[in-house]
Parts: sequence; C-alpha cells; structure tokens
Amino acid sequence: MTSNRKRRKDMSNNFELIDVTLRDGSNAVNYQFSVEDTENIVKGLEKGGIRWMEIGHGLGLGATERTAIKALHSDEEYIASARIAAKEMKIGCFFLHTIGDKSDIDKAIDCGLDFLRVGPNANMEEIRESGKYIEYAKSKGLIVHCCIRKAYAVTPDELARQAKVVQAYGTDAVIIMDSAGTLLPNQTKEYIYAMKDQMRGCTAMKVGYHAHDNLSLAVACSLAAVEAGADYIDSCLKGLGRSAGNAPTEILTAALKRIGYDKGDFLILQDIAEEYIGRKASESLESISLSFGYAGFHSAFYEMIEKAAKDYHLDPRALVLETCRRERLNLTEKMIGDVAKKMSGF
Repeated sequence: MTSNRKRRKDMSNNFELIDVTLRDGSNAVNYQFSVEDTENIVKGLEKGGIRWMEIGHGLGLGATERTAIKALHSDEEYIASARIAAKEMKIGCFFLHTIGDKSDIDKAIDCGLDFLRVGPNANMEEIRESGKYIEYAKSKGLIVHCCIRKAYAVTPDELARQAKVVQAYGTDAVIIMDSAGTLLPNQTKEYIYAMKDQMRGCTAMKVGYHAHDNLSLAVACSLAAVEAGADYIDSCLKGLGRSAGNAPTEILTAALKRIGYDKGDFLILQDIAEEYIGRKASESLESISLSFGYAGFHSAFYEMIEKAAKDYHLDPRALVLETCRRERLNLTEKMIGDVAKKMSGF
C-alpha cells in the first residue's frame, strides 16, 4: 500500500477515547457482563477520565432478541444501569442493520442513549442499507458514528469514497474498523489521510479508528491514527475484545501521556482493569489469532475454517492464509470448502 500523500502531523488535543470494554469485550466473555459489572466499570472509567463509553451486546441492539447469542441482560437493562452510573459520560451502543431495527433505537433512546454506532461492512450495498438507520437515529437527536467494519478489505481511497456516501446520511463520524488487526501503523495513517482528504471542507465530519491486536500493534496503530489526525480512538480495559482483543485503555492512555496527550489517569484505569476485568481477559494472541492478523481474516468466519480444515485434514492457519489471498470481506462456506479441497489435492 503506497501513497504520495503528504505526511503530516495533527498535534491537536481534540480527539476522544471511546472505551468499548462493555461492548467489544462482551464478545470475549460470552456476552455475560452483568448490570453490576456495567455500573462498576462505567463509574471506574469515568473516574479515570474516560468520557465516552460503548456498552451492550457485542452484536449490537436487538441481538439478544433476534439471534441465538443471548446476553445476560436486555439492551434496556444495560443502558439504564450505565445511565445511572454515569455522571457526564456519553453512553452509546452498536447497531447492525442485519439485526436491529428502528424500534430498538427508540427503546435505547428512552433509556438514555447518547450515541449510536452503525456498523456496515466495507461495501456500498451495506453502507446504503445502513443509511436509513443513520438518518433515523440523527432525526431522533442521537450522535451517530458509522463504523465501517473490515475496512482493510478495500483500499484507503475506496474507503474514503464509501465515507463520502455515508456523509450524505448525516453521520457525525466515520470509524475505520481494523476488524482483523491486520493494518500496520503506516497503513493506518494512509486510511486516516485518505478519509481526511475526502472530507476536506466538511468540518463537522470526524474520523475515528478501532484497532484489534492480532499483530500486537493495536496501541502503535492507535498512536499512528492520532498522529494522522483521528478524532476518535477506541480501546478496551486490558484489551478485552473479540479475537485477539483491542488496544488496552490503560496502556494507551499511558502511551498518549508520554507524547503529550492527557486522556485519562492510567493508574486509576489500571486499577479498574485489574479489579473488574482481571481474569476475564483470557483471550490471548494465540497462533491462530496471529494468522488472522497477518491475512486480514475476521474471526466471525472461523467456524467455517475449522470445519473445512477438519474435513480435508489441513492446518487451519494455512487455510486462513490461502482463503484470504482470494477474498477477505464476504467469505462463504462453499468458497472456503473449494479452497480447502484444492489445497488438499482432492
């Protein structure tokens, strides 16, 4: 990935950290955060200086009602408990157009939701389908972020074109989601630069970054995003999140402090992480997660990889690598099976 864009530093202090422990982290604890966990973590994060918090089911609003993956509590219970615990912190939830509907947004607003993060994959069809929910949430007075998942599956310029479409729906920010933890710091900057170039002249439109830690680069990439001018950076206590996890909030705030950004008290955040996350952060950078990061493979497809690898007696890591040479955005069981069959010589 190369570019002739002029490298530039944005050393303003206007960006915000958004802690997503209680949403992305719920993937790592089988969606079993309690309302007590929610209250304690929200209070602790706010004490530590964090001003934005994403909570709820890892798959977003409506997932407990409409999928087989049940969270311990309802969306309304999570939002209400966070709202009670928070003094000034902004509380948000995730939303997938394939799961949630407008009634979920209405119920969340009634419970005190401040912002909604709508998450299409990086293709125009999904972005346009998500647009009606962005417009609806904006009409209801919410701050809205469009979190483009699997952003690495398209070039920086193509992602910027997608963001231009999103802009027309009225979103307040576009979040670049490195869902597989595959981007390097210099590549992260290229995505931020492309987005900023596309949005030049639109001061209301902000850009954010959501890293995963498959290559142990989530903090480095987040710092690169800040240097390139990102307005929002996502993180989780102890890095607790899907697959290899995310940038650890307590480590990221310490690193930011080293380069002149005061975004929280990392000592308080470290204490909160130890007390309320502790052993919950059990997912580590195992060999298969490393393969995900190297190849740009989203862990949601892994069950299909496991099955095909077992059927054709293959190393699942090798199957991940070969599959991603062909496709990274929309994998199907048939596609993976065909790759496995060819690899095995059947």
